[in-house]
Amino acid sequence: DGSTLQIRITDSSAVTLPTTFTLTFASTVTDLAGNTLTPLVASWQWTVPDWIKTPALVGTGDPRLVVDSGARPFVAYGTTKMVNADFAYGVSAAHFDGQSWTDMALPTDPVNTSNGGYAIAIDSADNPTVAWVQLDAPGARIHVATRTGSNWLSLPPLSSGITTTATADIPVVKVDREGAPIVAWRENTPAGNDIFLAHLAGTLWDRSFGAVGFSGGDIVFGLDMVLDNSDSPVVGWSTSLSGVATWNAGWSISRDSLSKAAPSVGIDGDGLPVMAVLHGSLSAQVFRYPQWYGEPSTPVPSSLTNTQFPNLAMTSTHLPVLAWLDTTGP
Repeated sequence: DGSTLQIRITDSSAVTLPTTFTLTFASTVTDLAGNTLTPLVASWQWTVPDWIKTPALVGTGDPRLVVDSGARPFVAYGTTKMVNADFAYGVSAAHFDGQSWTDMALPTDPVNTSNGGYAIAIDSADNPTVAWVQLDAPGARIHVATRTGSNWLSLPPLSSGITTTATADIPVVKVDREGAPIVAWRENTPAGNDIFLAHLAGTLWDRSFGAVGFSGGDIVFGLDMVLDNSDSPVVGWSTSLSGVATWNAGWSISRDSLSKAAPSVGIDGDGLPVMAVLHGSLSAQVFRYPQWYGEPSTPVPSSLTNTQFPNLAMTSTHLPVLAWLDTTGP
């Protein structure tokens, strides 16, 4: 009668990959007249690997990855091309549909899109939001676009506007529970290097977060951001030290005097900031005002001298997962 049947494994923990699956039909399967199904000449079998390698995307910049509810990735990545004998830096975004990549044609100007950074986030309905740096007048500004269906909605560009030569870069974007983006970025100002944030309220940017408030002598080398249980931003940062900045009607900056690691932050089960740090060895630290605590108490078993670039993620049960580069060997 033209009906179809889809079989889905609902408990992936019951299957150990790689493995071979075999599909068999019961003899009770009949057509509407009662005729039984002719036995298959060869059984239906297929092998499922533990990793599925997607086709390569042609790009030159670091990929930024988010995963939708169907475990399929969205990627934002950098591109380059020659324009009038000069390199032009662009940003692309693509979605993997299970078979191939679909280019999502970001509304960028590839001639003026700089290599100042880009980021991607996803909301609860699997709609991606991308932020990137574009060379506009005045200076470099953060552009943001959100995709619903097959269309991009371009949002007003972001820059603090303090000077006509403002240079914004290394944006980070997250999406709150209502689907509104929050963007953090670094910018040079007459007072020095600082981190700025803005939150989309309707169709306009709410800039009441302002600047985090570093002193003029600090140079921000990197930043990361998560949203806490109340959708307030928690910013991880690195200057000559590392630390977090938390928002509660104003910014509170906490410095970890022992760590110089690139910022990578998360939120634990108590709603407190967690940060990957290097204290001679690798660990995850929880900030409970006014100081840091090791969590877990036993450091991750990594090299004491050759650990670099710790990267932190939190599981659905708020346990830390750490990845890092160890240059002791290849």
